[in-house]
Amino acid sequence: MARVSIQHVDKVYNNREHILKDLSLEVSDGEFLVLLGPSGCGKTTLLNCVAGLIEIEGGSIHIGGQDVTDLDPKNRNIAMVFQSYALYPTKTARGNLSFGLRMKGMPKKEIEQRVQWAAELLQITDLLDRKPSQLSGGQRQRVAIGRALVRQAAVFLFDEPLSNLDAKLRTEMRFEIKKLHKILNSTIIYVTHDQVEAMTLATKIAVMDRGVFQQIASPEELYDYPENMFVARFIGAPGMNFLRATIQKNGGMAARLADNSLLPLQEYPFRATPEDGQQVIVGIRPEHFSSHANGGVAFDLAIDVYEPLGSETLVYFTIADQAVAARLEPDFVKQHKDQGSLPVFINTRKISLFDQQTEIRL
Repeated sequence: MARVSIQHVDKVYNNREHILKDLSLEVSDGEFLVLLGPSGCGKTTLLNCVAGLIEIEGGSIHIGGQDVTDLDPKNRNIAMVFQSYALYPTKTARGNLSFGLRMKGMPKKEIEQRVQWAAELLQITDLLDRKPSQLSGGQRQRVAIGRALVRQAAVFLFDEPLSNLDAKLRTEMRFEIKKLHKILNSTIIYVTHDQVEAMTLATKIAVMDRGVFQQIASPEELYDYPENMFVARFIGAPGMNFLRATIQKNGGMAARLADNSLLPLQEYPFRATPEDGQQVIVGIRPEHFSSHANGGVAFDLAIDVYEPLGSETLVYFTIADQAVAARLEPDFVKQHKDQGSLPVFINTRKISLFDQQTEIRL
């Protein structure tokens, strides 16, 4: 295990394209940190900087208390799992697992012990004599992970390792990786653009956009208290709904929507007292619509489109001329869909508020 400290890291390409902008981040011993963001946001670049595959223009990187900024990758005590598996096609799974250890001159007996340990942990013992061409995608990824595990490194780096797998295999491998982290208690930095992967795997998530950290927090905090509209939009599937509104203080704090509907805000944890008439964005997650009152605000909403998903149904409405999505119980939707509208409630205790100009949480 090892602590990773990233301090004021800058990366510039071609002396003009600023990819990483003054990034600072602390990853504790045994933490599972996920770098999450859209394609091109800089997450893989940052991972490669930690690995030593890319030089940085400014800042420093420490692993286990040691400044590794100028060290070669082989001297950083890290192990990396790539998106493309990167297995040697002419070697068996056993050969792939043992190759790096043999290159280090490790005793044969210790190599065999490490390979056997990793194979048993990943349940690939019966695959050790097969070559990559004889393995499925999930099996290849297990071998790739095993090759990293036998290094017994201080930090494990994962670069979108599940993106080449189908949906079922991704779910299975997420479970395997999470189980591995629980068993090994290793420090892991994991890159993905898939927010489901991030939410299910991470102990902490760093959301990135255009080379900048937008928010660094636990999955629960990101979901419940997004720092800005980018995070609110990116976390969740579908993402958070946004409605333009105006703060109204007369008669009690509330958000007045364009159709004059009122959402009470007496329990909202404002960071600073808003002004009367202030223009805001109300954020409502699809899960915060309900068929039950539970103290929520009632709406009768015409159904635009609905999507049955088995255990739940996504329903799309229009509120104050703005499209919104709601996640509701299938039986409730079936009961009312022929009427063309649904009597739903919005849980105002769960909403988020953002400033219309800055898009930052109020």
